[in-house]
Amino acid sequence: MVRIPDSLIIEKPDLVVCLGSVELAVSTIWKRPILQNYTDHSIEHSERIIQTLGKLLEKYGSQLNEYERFILLASAYLHDIGMQSPVHAGLEKKDRYSEEEESQIRDMHNESSAKMISDAQMNLGLENCSRVVSAISQVCLYHRHFALNELKDDSIAGEKIRIPLLVGLLRLGDELDADYRRVFMNILKTKDISLASKYHWWAHHYVRSVDIEDGKITLHFEFPLKYKNNNIIEALREKVKSSVNGQFLEVYDLFYSCGLHLYREIICIEDYSDTGLEDVPEDLEQYIVENVTGLKETTEKLSMKAGANFWLNGVPYSDDIKVVECLNKLVILITKGKILEAIKAIEHCKGLTMGPKERIIFYNSAGFAYFISGDNLKSKFYFDEVLAIAQRNDLRAILKVESKIAESCALGNIGLICKRKGDLDQALKYHQDSLEASEKAIEFDPKNVLAWVYKGTALGMLGRYEEALKAFDRAIELDPNYTTAWINKGTALGKLCRYEESLKALDRAIELDPEDALARANKAGALGELNRPKEALEESEKAIKLDPRNATAWASKGAALHELGIRYEESLEASEMAIELDSGVAQFWINKCAALSELIRYEESLEALERAIVLEPKNASAWANKGIILRMLGRLPESLEASDEAIMLEPKNASAWINKGIILKMLGFFSD
Repeated sequence: MVRIPDSLIIEKPDLVVCLGSVELAVSTIWKRPILQNYTDHSIEHSERIIQTLGKLLEKYGSQLNEYERFILLASAYLHDIGMQSPVHAGLEKKDRYSEEEESQIRDMHNESSAKMISDAQMNLGLENCSRVVSAISQVCLYHRHFALNELKDDSIAGEKIRIPLLVGLLRLGDELDADYRRVFMNILKTKDISLASKYHWWAHHYVRSVDIEDGKITLHFEFPLKYKNNNIIEALREKVKSSVNGQFLEVYDLFYSCGLHLYREIICIEDYSDTGLEDVPEDLEQYIVENVTGLKETTEKLSMKAGANFWLNGVPYSDDIKVVECLNKLVILITKGKILEAIKAIEHCKGLTMGPKERIIFYNSAGFAYFISGDNLKSKFYFDEVLAIAQRNDLRAILKVESKIAESCALGNIGLICKRKGDLDQALKYHQDSLEASEKAIEFDPKNVLAWVYKGTALGMLGRYEEALKAFDRAIELDPNYTTAWINKGTALGKLCRYEESLKALDRAIELDPEDALARANKAGALGELNRPKEALEESEKAIKLDPRNATAWASKGAALHELGIRYEESLEASEMAIELDSGVAQFWINKCAALSELIRYEESLEALERAIVLEPKNASAWANKGIILRMLGRLPESLEASDEAIMLEPKNASAWINKGIILKMLGFFSD
């Protein structure tokens, strides 16, 4: 009999005898495995779970009474025995089973285990412990599906039996049997299973041990040396960590309420070796590149589209294949600009069962898609849902960095929606809150690149461009190949009128990713400011070819056409296309005004400027242009007021001073 940890010791003689009988019965059941499993469900798996539970309860053994300890230990032995009884899964007994039948046995094994335990005809060593059978059956039934609302406490011999707590402990103990011993590699390599399943179990091959000390859970990884500094390491590590974290998140509040206070974060330690480890199969490596690391890179680019932030961190590691597939599809549709199809995918995805982290990612994706479509109401609804989950205390306790990044992202996007609607006071508040959330994420993890990027983005939205530039520089220092950080740096430098430096930053972004439409669109803008309109037009057209829905690219094209002269109708069309894609950017309206004024359509030009000023009341260029247009319309006193406003905002605005001089002369104030 395996040594029982001190924290799980039972002393009642009848229970000690029963536990020995259970162990003997389970050993007999597993002598001849019916299925050729590539994962260990044998009595050795049960014994590892018991040792793990002992460590989890090391300081809390007294929290469980003897009946609870016995039920937990017996359940550790019995929870997987359904794998050995196809009959209890609704199948006939025979020598061989098809892959579909094997899958049915695995999928139903918790139900089969519960039925076997309740079956009086089964010799499972519980004959003299009948009063605990029902509790053990419940714990085993729910070890795969934790439905807290369906579970209720029980009592035996006047002692309380906390069934939900025991189920939670078994689930976590089962999940923490996560090292290489859980996987039979010689069988896994020969099995024709889905790449998603292969990804899950291959990742466990690289876990050397799972340690629990003083309530801290530590995953020790050892990877082949050839993968050092390769993105595939992160994908494999996070697959295991995400799976463990998911189970931990489910039970954390329950444990805390029962007096079990475990350390909130899962610690990961990595090492490398050039011997004794299997290489990742080529098909699995390709799957990870396309569906995990590739998806993360895609969403980083999406963060810059339409000005909205697209946060995705963790979905590729989910064990729910349907959820991963649905969200992968959603991201791909958004990437390709197929927004109507993406919205249909949203309707399908929202019916799936998701954990809190997955739900955050889904809501953020949905909010982003509706933002691009121009549906502000639905977009805000989904971003509000992100906030509702990200601000939950239980999620913050375990995923404190991720929850703050998600919060910063959602707040920033709601700020953009408010700005688009002209509610500038609310927009300012949301961007300030977004900044605070990103700073909190940095406080938790000073080396989190995404947190620094969101801090810089929030500072930019608040007009604090020098500080934003420092944040983007820090992000680049942490990851010199982070394309989004270089694009944002170029944008901040442009806002500071440092166009040559802006151009260099954007060229670096394009060097890292030649197909990044936003980098090229922003480069076109910088070239325009440097009086290089022909190059600006070429660059903007490259950007539009890469992404026809990139509003900045259309705006840059419109500005370049205006500077080249003559092609004002084309300039107007490009500016209107930019506004159709995103009506919340003041500069797009200023560009439209410039084209309209060249076409002698002053009233329409004035309307465009009024819209720009609503979006940015402190935009000196908009006020200066308004002064000029009002003069063209003969409204001299109003023109003078607009020019004075521009000068107050930007004392060195030459256009405003020139227009003011002309007006004063026209009004007869020659001395001014």
